[in-house]
Amino acid sequence: MIRLAQFAYLRILLSLVFVLGITFVLWFSAYLNPNEAPIPAQIKLFALCLLAPLLFKLVLQLYGLVGYNLTRQTYAKPIYPTISVIVPAYNEEVGITKTLDSIAASNYPHTQIIVVNDGSTDNTHNKITQWLKDSNTNSECLYINQDNGGKAKALNNALNQATGEIIVTVDADSVVAANTLFEIVQPFKDEQVGAVAGNIVVHASGNLLTWVQQLEYLVGFMIKRADSFFNSVYIIGGAAAAYRTSALQQVGHFDHRLITEDIELSVRMLSAGFKTKFASKAAVITEAPTKIGCLVKQRLRWKYGRIQTLYKHRSLFFSRNHNRYLSYVQLPMSLYAEFMLTMQWPLAFVLIGIAIWSQSFIHLALASVVLGAVILTLTLSDRNRGHHRNLLLLAPASWLVIPLIELAETLALAKTIKRFAFGQGVTWQSWSRKGINR
Repeated sequence: MIRLAQFAYLRILLSLVFVLGITFVLWFSAYLNPNEAPIPAQIKLFALCLLAPLLFKLVLQLYGLVGYNLTRQTYAKPIYPTISVIVPAYNEEVGITKTLDSIAASNYPHTQIIVVNDGSTDNTHNKITQWLKDSNTNSECLYINQDNGGKAKALNNALNQATGEIIVTVDADSVVAANTLFEIVQPFKDEQVGAVAGNIVVHASGNLLTWVQQLEYLVGFMIKRADSFFNSVYIIGGAAAAYRTSALQQVGHFDHRLITEDIELSVRMLSAGFKTKFASKAAVITEAPTKIGCLVKQRLRWKYGRIQTLYKHRSLFFSRNHNRYLSYVQLPMSLYAEFMLTMQWPLAFVLIGIAIWSQSFIHLALASVVLGAVILTLTLSDRNRGHHRNLLLLAPASWLVIPLIELAETLALAKTIKRFAFGQGVTWQSWSRKGINR
């Protein structure tokens, strides 16, 4: 085990040396030749037109981010509704015990824990039953052992047994912070709030790809603060989600016909007129894919399910009867971002080709510096900055590693289009998990 750990540290060290070395070469080359690359005006105009909608959304998000930070409540009079925490599990023998331990160790009272084993073929059942025997938690614990029917059906079976005023879902490969349950229910003080997203943080192992995903989640959940300010968090991941039980009774339970049942339910909440919020202090640590192939499978499911959801709720687009930010900005821009995936690679190759031909890298160097400064700022300003301190090393080379995520997203988009074209579905992805050590 020690040798494996040492190998993992050596691997990430070599990866950092490689990407930071390329970054240094870029900056030094720009220093030697600070002249601008001869980019044709037509290409500049084309790039500006492509980026203009994204820049407009970015301005709105910055406004929302400032608004979120200024209006964030301090909970002078906190609420303590009863909670039912649902943990669906399928072949989760590696992490299920730590997940349940973290929930049981929460400092929140009035908690019911419901574990659903969705027909696992590994040792998950034995792990759960042994935990139930050994645990000394004061929470009510309920175990449902069912035939494999999918995550949505597992969640719905648990909902039929849940007694809490608030339903919280946690994935079986995640670890819940001690104050997460308290933090995730506080936005429900507003009676119009139907669902709340927790702050999902990636556990970075000795692998550069997990570090990049950690960086991606940090940026993505920073943006969720802006969406929360506009009362329209439309992606509430099942790894850290909370729902008002009365709202679920009004809009219905999880739709098992969609591969991303969590996204569909949050959009359905918004369609019904409920507000959806983000709880930045409700941290849940989750495990991420360690191989690019597994990451592509994950993003394929996300994209396929998101498109299914947007088509099902297409009446929300440019609707005057719903949240304007959601209908006129957020949903249309989510589709435009997919279009940009197909356009950014040809544009990037052209611009990099011009830079190499002219031996002028000043634009690329400046872009890398700006992006690195943004990542440093986000890392240092995040309340979980202790967990993210490794990103301080990665920030200067973020311009070089973020394309790994973009590549996975592009491949997933191509697979999604192919599957829709040929009428093929998508199944739940799986990969070899190692568990979260903390």
